[in-house]
Amino acid sequence: MIQHYFKIACRNLLKYKVQNILSIVGLSIGFTAFLLGGYWHHWEYHFDSFHPQSSRTYALTTTGIFKTADGSVGELNQIHQMVEKDLVTFPEIAKVCHVSEVKYEFEKDTKSWIGMKIDSTFFDIFQCKLIEGSYYKVPFNVNHVILTQKMANFYFGDSSCVGKELKINDKLSYTIAGVMENYPQNSDFKFEYLILATPSPNQVKRNTTYVWLHPSADAAHLSKKIAAYRVKEPDTKWSKYSEWRFHLRPLPEIHTRCSPELKGRLQHIRILATAGILAFASALMNLLVLFIGQQQRKARYNATFSTLGASIYSLIGKNLLELTLPLFIAFLLSMAFIEFLFPFYKDYTSLVAESSSYYNGVIQSITRQEVLKASYWIYPLCCLIFLVLSTVPIVGLLKRNSRGTSLALRNGLIIGQIFIGSLFLLTSCMFYSQYRFMSRTDKGLVTDHIWQIDLGFDATYNTDCTPFIEALKQNSAIDDVTALTQPLLVLRGEWYCSFITQFPIEGRNNVDEATEDNCIVVQKNFLSFFGMKMKEGEWIQDQGTRDIVINETGARELNIPSLTGRLILSDDEDSENHAVPTRISGILRDFYYCPMQYPLSKVFFMYQNNADAARGYHGFRYFYIKVHPDNEKQALQYAKRIYSQYSKKEISEDMQIIQLSTLMELFNRPEKTMFRIFLLLAVLCILISSFGVFFLVSLSTEQRKKEIAIRKVNGAQFSDILYLFLKEYLWLTLVSNAIALPLGYLFIKRWLETYAYHTDIHGWLFVCVFLFTCIIVILSVMRQVVVAAKINPAESVKSE
Repeated sequence: MIQHYFKIACRNLLKYKVQNILSIVGLSIGFTAFLLGGYWHHWEYHFDSFHPQSSRTYALTTTGIFKTADGSVGELNQIHQMVEKDLVTFPEIAKVCHVSEVKYEFEKDTKSWIGMKIDSTFFDIFQCKLIEGSYYKVPFNVNHVILTQKMANFYFGDSSCVGKELKINDKLSYTIAGVMENYPQNSDFKFEYLILATPSPNQVKRNTTYVWLHPSADAAHLSKKIAAYRVKEPDTKWSKYSEWRFHLRPLPEIHTRCSPELKGRLQHIRILATAGILAFASALMNLLVLFIGQQQRKARYNATFSTLGASIYSLIGKNLLELTLPLFIAFLLSMAFIEFLFPFYKDYTSLVAESSSYYNGVIQSITRQEVLKASYWIYPLCCLIFLVLSTVPIVGLLKRNSRGTSLALRNGLIIGQIFIGSLFLLTSCMFYSQYRFMSRTDKGLVTDHIWQIDLGFDATYNTDCTPFIEALKQNSAIDDVTALTQPLLVLRGEWYCSFITQFPIEGRNNVDEATEDNCIVVQKNFLSFFGMKMKEGEWIQDQGTRDIVINETGARELNIPSLTGRLILSDDEDSENHAVPTRISGILRDFYYCPMQYPLSKVFFMYQNNADAARGYHGFRYFYIKVHPDNEKQALQYAKRIYSQYSKKEISEDMQIIQLSTLMELFNRPEKTMFRIFLLLAVLCILISSFGVFFLVSLSTEQRKKEIAIRKVNGAQFSDILYLFLKEYLWLTLVSNAIALPLGYLFIKRWLETYAYHTDIHGWLFVCVFLFTCIIVILSVMRQVVVAAKINPAESVKSE
């Protein structure tokens, strides 16, 4: 019986091959979008959930210490030791664990490795699967270390290393107590070795503290008690204790709440995950619509099975098998899509630490095995749910007594498909509009034919890099060179500076102790090198005065009349500083140094020579070369050759020397990618929904051939017959858009509010989306009505 039904399912698959091909392709693309978007969301929101005790492990965090670039309150995975002393006394807390990060540069290979100092409770709370060795009975006295498998293989290969010495430098070495398995990629613990030693608070007396709760503890109640705690100490110049708030956070929330640089990334993840769900749902709706239409067309044929004695259950099984076959083929095709797209997917979703961060060089990414493993259970589960829900219309079709129910379900599915298609089309248009706005806005600087060279922190820390600059200038293919202590373009808006101070500018009133002025140390050719423009005054000259330039945003924020030329007062008793007055020499036109999600901040620019910059601000690290297009290859070859002489190989190869225009394009990469994905899904959803309408109209005209013939005999025109069918489907289109467009507006409005600078929402866009979907439906209906209207009425009546 099953074999016979399988043959019938295969024949029907070939009989309606056009519909089935489109449906299978739609399903495979929809599932691919659903899986890739959904798994990325799952991966990002389940950091450190692999620990056996993760459900009872929490971190003590602090807010109110700083604000992010967009003005929201930032959260730190740290807590002051005087606060921790009170909080850990709560009876719900069973154990307390402290960790602190360290980073050592190993002399023998000039490579920096990130490690952690841990206390003994770390092994009670967090996962540590030892490959060899042990931490039991090992004293926590700063003499022993446990390596990850990655680090052990790097230094010792496959040989055992337990008991051997790990030498950092002439003054520092550790005895290896064991080797542990590497942590999964989605973890905020990025260590490569564990130092068995009790961690100490950092310079500002804050600890990274984790707590393990008793099994019977009420985490929600404890969280409220911690949130209600207030510091009793009075505020100081550097610490506003009254603004501090404390929180109990589960491990996965540490990643999402304590990483402000991920805010835009997490927003895109949520959008893409939702888009994937809608795309897959639309494809499943289309499959069910086509299936219902096919079964209605084969109603008499299917009735013969009942006449021959087939039970209702066997017929349900036959119909479910016809649904299962395209689902299975779509799964195989989606696996091929995933294999093809995975390199691009991995590159786009990888979490790459900024070169200026503590974790420079750390890349966390989703693996192919993780995605495929997830697909093996997610797809069958979705199909099972879909098939169970599909039994409702199948039973109605078999009983042939629920025509109204089937019609309502079919119309509901059509509305759902058009709704999703319109929503995708509207959002893709807005993504493109924002991308176009961002790419066409004048950035205030020139990036063409300029390359950024990053020597790395270790190679430039407190080092005068004049020899490297002079070496670059010696090559005739390089037109000009300049240097900065921080990158010119950053992916985050906060802390864009070489140092933070407070300038006592003449005429500046009502300045409190918390006021901060970001200052960047530059070279004198900074302005001309990047093609920037002065709005007022002149660039740094340092002729008789020490000149400082402020950007346009900073001048507006200060709101001091006639700012140019004003002196910066000094309380410094150094006679040399008093002898040379400091002044605001001019106002620099704003340039966009970060993505447009973040507002530009007040920035001052000042000049210091290489030696002074090295002593005061860790030295110049980022070097920029300007080359003529004809000499580009020669200049880059030379730069790469001398790079190895001055760097310590801590920067990944693809980021050592990179074109500035490429970095600028990274600002717009999320919007560009989102536009492409949503446009693809919009085209897919509209195409399959219009084909579903096309197929249903074909079925309807076939079932109403006699009615059409009689109307034609009675003098009905083509327009009358067209209106007969159009009114139903245009009504469905109107209902779909009436839901999609307001929801789309709310989503777009909220999305644009996350940008400091964004395009406007135009009403004509909503009109265009509505008209476009109406035209698609009209064309789909018209094509079938034209065919039906050409049939000879006499033939239609005779056939009936």
